[in-house]
Amino acid sequence: MQLERKCAVGSACISPQINYHGKHRLNEFSSVFTAECVALNNAFDIALENLDKNINIYTASLSTLLSLQSTKNSIKVNAYILDIKSKYNTVNSLKKSNTAISLFSVPAHKGIWGNELTDSTAKNAALSETIDITKTPFTDLYEHFKKESYNKTENSITSQGAITGKKTISNIYTKINDSPDLISINQIRSNHYNFAASLAKLNIIEFPRCSCNNDIEDINHVIWNCPKCNVQREKLMSILQKMNPPFNTKAFVASPCFVACALIVSFLRKCDIRPKYKTN
Repeated sequence: MQLERKCAVGSACISPQINYHGKHRLNEFSSVFTAECVALNNAFDIALENLDKNINIYTASLSTLLSLQSTKNSIKVNAYILDIKSKYNTVNSLKKSNTAISLFSVPAHKGIWGNELTDSTAKNAALSETIDITKTPFTDLYEHFKKESYNKTENSITSQGAITGKKTISNIYTKINDSPDLISINQIRSNHYNFAASLAKLNIIEFPRCSCNNDIEDINHVIWNCPKCNVQREKLMSILQKMNPPFNTKAFVASPCFVACALIVSFLRKCDIRPKYKTN
């Protein structure tokens, strides 16, 4: 859980059966992905103390689970992921033969009691005045430096534009190919596409519901959860597992990663639900 107003990040792990409510405030440079890893790391600490029981761990972070499945090992792999993998192997080697540990992915913000309680606890942790975890993977600093660089560039352009005028600035978009794929990516970036969530927002249709009966048909639902695309999604996920997390559509197209954008467009095309576009 990340609160932008206070530049705070919180993490929580809940186990009602043993009345455990663990929460931590992380370093302000920590990513949401790292916060999810910390929570999962805490869950494995509990598992190590309960080796005689069946353990079920639920998380709303699909990115974390995919990272645990990945065999990729490099300096860019989140250190908490390595800790979790080590604890997972330890738990499996020490547990009794009639017990097991299982990990499950649950959808976020769907009113699931345990998930909502964990989110609320993580939010409270983010509001704490004390930082419990100061260790931050160096890869998390990228977003901070990127935002700082963007702000400096924007301020510089704004100040220059006030005195130079638009006639002295060349058009940098003339060489961009106005292709359907590019239009699709731009529609996703602007959050206006031919899915029910966007159409309902514009009052073109009445409800944002997906035909699979999910409450919302937006780009994230279509790519990550919609059962209509399960077959196409298998190949998509097998490729994405080789990439660095987090796996989030907004993150992929915000600062376009060519490979990720190409995968998204290809996936939508194969599902035959690609956002519509207009050409002159």
